[in-house]
Amino acid sequence: MAYGPLWSLAVEEQYYLVWPLVVRKLNVRLLFWITATVFVYSALIRGLAFYMGHPKGIDWYTWYVLDGLAAGSILAIVLRGSMDRSQVRLLCISLIGVSIAMALVGAPYGILTRERLLGAAVQFSVVHIFFAGVLLFFLLIGTSKHRAWVNNRLLGFFGYISYGLYLFHFLVFRIYDKVCAHYFPQLQPADWRFDLVVLRFVIGGGVATGIAFLSRRYYEAIFLQMKEKFTPRSRSPKISSDPLVRAVAASE
Repeated sequence: MAYGPLWSLAVEEQYYLVWPLVVRKLNVRLLFWITATVFVYSALIRGLAFYMGHPKGIDWYTWYVLDGLAAGSILAIVLRGSMDRSQVRLLCISLIGVSIAMALVGAPYGILTRERLLGAAVQFSVVHIFFAGVLLFFLLIGTSKHRAWVNNRLLGFFGYISYGLYLFHFLVFRIYDKVCAHYFPQLQPADWRFDLVVLRFVIGGGVATGIAFLSRRYYEAIFLQMKEKFTPRSRSPKISSDPLVRAVAASE
């Protein structure tokens, strides 16, 4: 818990270990409803824990944060169904619109803070709904005539190193702060001076990016290549001809 990225990666690993077994055993309709139930359950159990005076951990214990994973799973299920692009576009607009409306309506009742019951219960869920819509938005752009807006080499590079960059960046910034505190106190972003904050971002971000690239190319690649050995081609799922669905499948 002292190093945030490891917490979220641990929750993802639990998901990757359990969820394929669930998908393998259930048909699509039942899978959808179970996933939707998990989404609602997460909000309810967070609210119950807060109401009963046990708010600690409602934003990090796995059983409290399943709605984000469920939201992504629901999108994957829906996009592999019979929806066409116009329906996906409508879903995208609906998700973003509903989440913003929930935030605005719930603001006077505490939805914007996890220090009150409503916010403790559903704030995360609203965020997940919003970003599910954002994900659909970029998938729609990336599979349209405007794909050049998002399918560029710079974004592709950061997608290529994203796992390592997420894992290492926090450590690099911590080391930067400790080195500055010991050797270069004048470079510490005291009072968050803009120029020192920018310097910290450039140096820390640049070092983290370099480490992430080396990790992806010379370490992670070994395991990604091993993955192919354990995935028989004959059992690969059939993917729709729709470029939107293919984009989702490729991202996985």
